Amino acid sequence: MKTILLLLIFLISCSPENEFNADSQMLLFLESEKMTCTSDDLFLAININSIEALEFSIGQGAETECVNSDGLTPLYLAVAKKKLRLVEYLVSSNVLIDGRNSDGETPLHMAAKTGKLYLVKYLVENGAEIGTFSHKGETPTHFAASSGNIFVLQYLFENGAPLNVLSEKGDSPLHYAVNMNHLKAVKFLIENGADAGIRNKKGKTPLRVARLKRLREMIKLLRPDVSPTSRRRPSIFF
Repeated sequence: MKTILLLLIFLISCSPENEFNADSQMLLFLESEKMTCTSDDLFLAININSIEALEFSIGQGAETECVNSDGLTPLYLAVAKKKLRLVEYLVSSNVLIDGRNSDGETPLHMAAKTGKLYLVKYLVENGAEIGTFSHKGETPTHFAASSGNIFVLQYLFENGAPLNVLSEKGDSPLHYAVNMNHLKAVKFLIENGADAGIRNKKGKTPLRVARLKRLREMIKLLRPDVSPTSRRRPSIFF
């Protein structure tokens, strides 16, 4: 089936302005022959960012609740590629919005990793679970902190995401933000109640992480003699 789908994709890519006529003789022929698609066809459609091929694959019976050789679900892959149109179509096709990859991560975990607020908002608005844990105990908030996107962090926080949640290694989102040297994210977390004194399973606080990495500005920010009020600014976006 993949050869036929590749021909369909070729026709799509060669059409004027990349617009494919759904009534073309090729598509009608494939449908009339009642050819079936596999999950490989579905992943192929996502990889080449073709909404037409995706619609065709699902319409012809491709399994949507599956994982590829990398352990990714179709929705997770579409989110990883930051393709909202594909994400919207998959969600409208009733895929599991919290379907997990082989690491136990949901599409919302991936959206938080990308730092793309529009993906995070779309998934949450369509029922994605904000506080879900991966196999390593990481939440979307951990990945948002790691990406350093304050807008994503703020959105998750305003929608109920806990800030002092710990991974299996005992790391909080604050540990993640410090480790990636995201000053703005650290300020946001502290100003909204993240515990700067929390220790992971190795006994390291976020301040200890900053000292080990010699992050001078981060160390100044996390020092216990710096009061939360003095950390505050009129806006977190400076």
